[in-house]
Amino acid sequence: MRPAFSILYPGSLRQKIIIAYLVGAILVCAFAFLSWNNLNDQQEIVSSGESVSSLFDTTLEIRRFEKNYFLYRTSGDYTELQNYIDNAGSLLDRPELLLFTTPEVIKGLKENLNAYSDLLAQDTANPAGAGDPGLEAAIREKGKEIVTTGEQINTSRNGIMADTLQSGKRNLLIGIGLLLAAVFAGGVLFSRKAILPLGVLEKHRRGSRRRGRR
Repeated sequence: MRPAFSILYPGSLRQKIIIAYLVGAILVCAFAFLSWNNLNDQQEIVSSGESVSSLFDTTLEIRRFEKNYFLYRTSGDYTELQNYIDNAGSLLDRPELLLFTTPEVIKGLKENLNAYSDLLAQDTANPAGAGDPGLEAAIREKGKEIVTTGEQINTSRNGIMADTLQSGKRNLLIGIGLLLAAVFAGGVLFSRKAILPLGVLEKHRRGSRRRGRR
C-alpha cells in the first residue's frame, strides 16, 4: 500500500526536497496567473472606458454647438450639431458600453438623440426666422437630458475603474500574503522534516566518533 502513495508519504530527503520545490513552483505559477488575470481585467476596463469618455465628450459638443446654433443659426453650426448627434449614435452601438451601464439606459439615450434630431429638423423647417421659443425650449431640455445621461455613464465608468484598481491591489496583497505564508510554512516543514533530522544524525555521528576515540 505504501509504494502506491509514496508521494504522499515521502521517505527520503530527496523526495521531500523535490515535493517542496514542486509545491513552491505551483504556488508561484498560481500567483502569476491570478496577477495576469487582474492586469487583463484592468486593461479591458481602461480600453472600454475610452468609448464612454468619447461618448461623454460628444454629448458636451452637442450641447456646445446647440448654443452656437441658437445664437447664430448658421447652417455650419447645424451641420456640426447633426454630425455630433450621428457620432453619439454610433458610439452607443459599441458593446463595451454595457460594462458601465444598462441596455435600458442606452436605449433611452438613443431615443433622446432621435427625438432631439427631430426637434432640430422642425426648428430649421420653421418659417419664422427667429424660431419658435417653445420648440427651442424643448430642444434645450432634450439636450440637457442627453448630457446628463452621458455624465451618469461617465461617472459609472470612473467608479468601476476605481473599484477594479482597488480590487486588483487587494488581490495582489492577498496573493503576496498567501505566498509568504506558504513559504514560511514550507520552511518550517522543511526544517522539521529535513534540517532537524540531519542535525540529529550529525549529533549521533559526532558521538560515535568520540566513543571510537575512547
